Amino acid sequence: MGELTWILVADTGRARLFLNHEGELEELTDSVHTEGRQHIGDMVSDSSGRRSQGGQPHRPTMGSDRDPKEVEARRFAKHLAVELKRGLDSHACDSFILVAPPHFLGLLRQILDPQVARRVLTTLDQDLTHLRPDELIERIHARKER
Repeated sequence: MGELTWILVADTGRARLFLNHEGELEELTDSVHTEGRQHIGDMVSDSSGRRSQGGQPHRPTMGSDRDPKEVEARRFAKHLAVELKRGLDSHACDSFILVAPPHFLGLLRQILDPQVARRVLTTLDQDLTHLRPDELIERIHARKER
């Protein structure tokens, strides 16, 4: 039996995980991270849920100055990194291909366990979460041929 490669295709709001069977993709999971898809105004409010005048979120004077969308993106990237490590530890896979928009791919790579990071075969810095499996494998093969 050959090497088991997982292909993670993700953005801040969705992640699809595939197992590559000699060029045929089997979708293992399709996860939606609803917090990553929310508008900033839906994510930020004061303790009573109020908004300021003009439709802008009411920002409390105390608290974190971090962008809520960035916090959620990091949270989702961390969740995905844990899942990849779990797959490696359980011998469900041997290597990885990561596909995500540039910023999210960077977050994910920062958070990856070193053992997982060493087993990343290639990355594509594009949002391809919407592609069918056959279209996705074509893009990956095109990347490898460059």
